[in-house]
Amino acid sequence: MRVFLTGGTGYVGSFLVKHFSKQSYELTVLARDPSRSPEIVALPRVRIVQDDIRNTDSLEPYLAGQDAIIHNSLIWDMSGSEDSDEDCDVSNRLFVMAKELAIPQILYTSSTAVHRPFTRLMDESSVLYPENMEPYAHVKHTSERSAIDKSLSSKTRVNIIRLGPVIGQTAFHSTRLKSDRTLEAIVRSAIEGRDIPLSETAGRQFISGSDVPILYQAVLESDCNREIFIAVDSKIIRWRDIAEIAIEAAQSKSKIISPPEEPERFDFNVDKIKRFFEIDFDSREAIKSHVYQFVNQLKA
Repeated sequence: MRVFLTGGTGYVGSFLVKHFSKQSYELTVLARDPSRSPEIVALPRVRIVQDDIRNTDSLEPYLAGQDAIIHNSLIWDMSGSEDSDEDCDVSNRLFVMAKELAIPQILYTSSTAVHRPFTRLMDESSVLYPENMEPYAHVKHTSERSAIDKSLSSKTRVNIIRLGPVIGQTAFHSTRLKSDRTLEAIVRSAIEGRDIPLSETAGRQFISGSDVPILYQAVLESDCNREIFIAVDSKIIRWRDIAEIAIEAAQSKSKIISPPEEPERFDFNVDKIKRFFEIDFDSREAIKSHVYQFVNQLKA
């Protein structure tokens, strides 16, 4: 299978590249600066296209003849926040080009953030509230709708994967580690020896970066169309457990401060990926390796 991948040199994308390079896939990876990812450049069956996704028209020669597009990138402005208008516009132009080139399928990386404000139990059929979404979630939701809209008037199949917070050691040494904001705050407090106040939520359902490609491959090799899949563990990992790992990793004397009331619990139902693909994720080991790598990174 020939796959065009955006965002392939980032934290999540690098897991996809590493996995698919070991399969019988031919990857074309879009990268603004390939020199930042030397390990990816050296992989077999991986072609790097040095360009910017904003230059959509220049990508046509590389998109033509592809079997699938995995759109995994996100445009950020110089301040480090999402440039929502530009990202949505670029995504839409990419989806239009895929339709015009009759590319068989698009797989779009969205986020479970579109479900905020979280409720007690959520799944792919849950009602969303775009008017209440933060900018990042609004970007993802808008591009989800744009992608699916293109499939309604073409033969291009479109599927959406809503990723939860991704954790685990980076796929390559040159890749920058990304962390959930609450997890990052816990680790920084442990390193600095400060008390660690736990969140008022019980925990999160994460997904190991090395597990992400398993679902992507399953969807690519299926006949699914206009399906949405939530990609998280079936079980919540408690913030208290993460704090204990961080204290151990940092050899810290930090104390864990529990919230005054019982933490709220929010759950994503993952029966759909079990039903479609017999997939059930467990990221407990990845959490530990992530925290240890982050501690070592911050101490270096």
